[in-house]
Amino acid sequence: MSEENKALVRGFYDDINRGAVDAFMAKLADDFVEHEAFPGVPPTKGGVGMLFEQLRKAFSGFQMNVEAIASEGDMVIVRLTMTGTHVGEFMGIPPSGKEVRVPVCDWTRVRGGKAVEHWGVTDTSALMA
Repeated sequence: MSEENKALVRGFYDDINRGAVDAFMAKLADDFVEHEAFPGVPPTKGGVGMLFEQLRKAFSGFQMNVEAIASEGDMVIVRLTMTGTHVGEFMGIPPSGKEVRVPVCDWTRVRGGKAVEHWGVTDTSALMA
């Protein structure tokens, strides 16, 4: 099951990188819970979809590059880097034209072939700089 869970989660990032937010959303359970708080973003499946739409609009070339992935039981842990060029407003910050490189660690609980919970640690100081 660990390999299937890792493949599901790796697929999240592949979907997002190619702009297929709907395909990403299909991998989340309807009762999905987001534990990483972003201002103004509900901690739900719909909220996560909204966040990725905002990120893709605000950062040209937005990518989530997986650097390491591991799984134990129903949890998948990923270390990745988000990259892109800040071309649109994001969370009240006007576009800077700067390239961003943001370290992230994600933990995702999988059940029944869908993600049911997510915890993340994003270097928001790198994102806001």
